[in-house]
Amino acid sequence: MLYSAFAMPELTPDETNNVHKLFDSAFRGYGQARLAKLPLHVLDALVRMCSSPKDRPVGTDASTEDKVARILEAKKELTQLQRRAMEDRCATPAPPPATDEPVPTIPKEPPPPPPLPAATAKIVRPVFKPQHELNIIAFNSLKLRLDREELQDEWDAAVLEFAKYDVLMLSEVRASDKLFRTRVARLVEMLNDCTDEQWTWRVSEPSGPGALEVHLVIAKRPLEIVDVATLDELEGGRMDHAPFVVGIEDPRFVGELRRINVVSVHMPPKSTRERRAQRDVQIRRLTQAYATTAAHRLNTPFTNQAAKETRKKNSYVAHIVGGDFNADARELRELQVEKHGWEVMLGSVRTSSGGKSYDNWLLNRDCKDHLTIGADVLDLAQYANFSRGQQGISDHAPIALRIKEMPRMAAPAVAQTRAAARKAKADAATSKWLASPTEVTIPELI
Repeated sequence: MLYSAFAMPELTPDETNNVHKLFDSAFRGYGQARLAKLPLHVLDALVRMCSSPKDRPVGTDASTEDKVARILEAKKELTQLQRRAMEDRCATPAPPPATDEPVPTIPKEPPPPPPLPAATAKIVRPVFKPQHELNIIAFNSLKLRLDREELQDEWDAAVLEFAKYDVLMLSEVRASDKLFRTRVARLVEMLNDCTDEQWTWRVSEPSGPGALEVHLVIAKRPLEIVDVATLDELEGGRMDHAPFVVGIEDPRFVGELRRINVVSVHMPPKSTRERRAQRDVQIRRLTQAYATTAAHRLNTPFTNQAAKETRKKNSYVAHIVGGDFNADARELRELQVEKHGWEVMLGSVRTSSGGKSYDNWLLNRDCKDHLTIGADVLDLAQYANFSRGQQGISDHAPIALRIKEMPRMAAPAVAQTRAAARKAKADAATSKWLASPTEVTIPELI
């Protein structure tokens, strides 16, 4: 398909500028749903830019679906062209700028010395091992209002950033059938538009006082969601917004730990004395019951000792609880989460529009024997604050977690390769000594 720009007198200058920006960016962030919402004359202009004489004509009287399909065809080819151009730029050094000055003659360098014999050539090895890491986001999404026109630009920028991560844990997602399907489908479509990888997702059972809500967990391939559970009741008591447990396996881990359980939470607010008491009870229930009851954690071991006792290969699990606790780090410790084997990852840093620290990560302490860990807050440029009439994608900041694998022992394949190399070296030294014992001394064999 060839692309050519056409004069578009029916467009305003701003619309013309936006049309060219969309085309030049290969329609980044725009999928089928968002393209279909563009004004018809803008859509027609984009179709003209994305068409050539050899293409099947798509006139102004064609359906919106046909017009969007033509643009999406162009988007696919433009993305491939941009990727190839980027690869070429990285592979080929840029030519020096043209000048009127004579180019100085560079004296010829003497020919390089002959290569060293194979036996004495220096082998350059990497100094540091490559280590696999996962990056996770937990976010109170404030109903996931992707369909609000005034928030489109902010959501586009947020999803572009979220696409860099491996797992997204979203709470406070509206559970009504129409809104849920529309908003979740839009989010997954935007993520797929931003990356070459595909995303898979699972949703909790609806729960909560008032309008029902769900937790949404989205994972980027090759991560595989293998099991889920909604904890609507713990220790005989109901949970307001039932925590959502998702078991995820990652084939890229090479050590003893191959699986993580992520738990998305949204605890009651402390707006009144009664609600604060309910929050305290529910945090205690979750952190204690999850650590002591295997069924709540998808029948996986919580500690290293429990994993060892299973006598199964790669049975160690990292347990990660993240989201809106409506409690700061000091309050979490006062509720004795550490007593049950958890560690609080963030201090009492601001994570909300009112300057409060509500969002945090809890990790089972033993997972630190397999991983290094870092936590962060993605501070929003503008928070939603309805009391001040201020719009934003949420009144909470997303929180981020990085886990990087540090295997306690070499991977089996690596260990076998090293053992084979040591054996081959020893055999070669022995053969050399047998052939010429006077030239090889015992220290050289060791």
